[in-house]
Amino acid sequence: MSMCLRSIFTIHNETGNVWTHLLGMLFFLACSVMFFSQVMKPMLVHFVVLIPFSFACVACMGLSAAYHLFSCHYCQRVHDKMMQWDYFGITCLIVGSFLPPCYYAFQCEPMLRLLYLTMIGVLGSVGLVGPFFGFWAQERYYWLRLGGYCSVAGSGIFPVVHVNFVLPNGTARPYVFGLAIMMLLYFVGMMIYIFKVPERWFPGRFDIWLHSHQLWHVFVLCAAMVHFFNSGSMYLQLEPMEVHC
Repeated sequence: MSMCLRSIFTIHNETGNVWTHLLGMLFFLACSVMFFSQVMKPMLVHFVVLIPFSFACVACMGLSAAYHLFSCHYCQRVHDKMMQWDYFGITCLIVGSFLPPCYYAFQCEPMLRLLYLTMIGVLGSVGLVGPFFGFWAQERYYWLRLGGYCSVAGSGIFPVVHVNFVLPNGTARPYVFGLAIMMLLYFVGMMIYIFKVPERWFPGRFDIWLHSHQLWHVFVLCAAMVHFFNSGSMYLQLEPMEVHC
């Protein structure tokens, strides 16, 4: 384990994967502390909505960095355990990302809010529990696993479109734009990862830097950052609307 840990300061094919999300974890941790201590009202309901999302950002980045750092461990059991937690972190981010927009955008439509939160809760529970079963990481289930994650994340299109018909005219536009940017970044990153761009065209040229997994990490980090600040804007602008429902 100590050799794996020391490798964080050396250059190898996992260096970019580790540092993109390790720095991302520190970024979200710092932003969360600042937001909760200086911006957010000390009300339980906001903590229940925003703390899980912030935790999801930190957990996804941290668990991803840990997996890529320790995946080279000689013990297969250590590798498999780290992979399980990496998958768990991915689902945490997907599920947690639904909470702020669904809660604040649909606060005047409690039934719709409950519907969408229940939907992501049911779908996300599979991704949260699944990684801890042995079959989950098997290569033969790769496309099924990938399709599952894409389906859960893609279900976010429904509330994003629906919010345009719920909020007053023009109110939803900046938040929908932010959500669209987030989803576009996730989509582009996923396509790069699936089709192994650019190393599929230049074998051996991108073994250390700028390979598809590394680029995917960058797109995931950028998408999560966009959504973090967009969610903060939703809280600041839409939370006061609740008194007018």
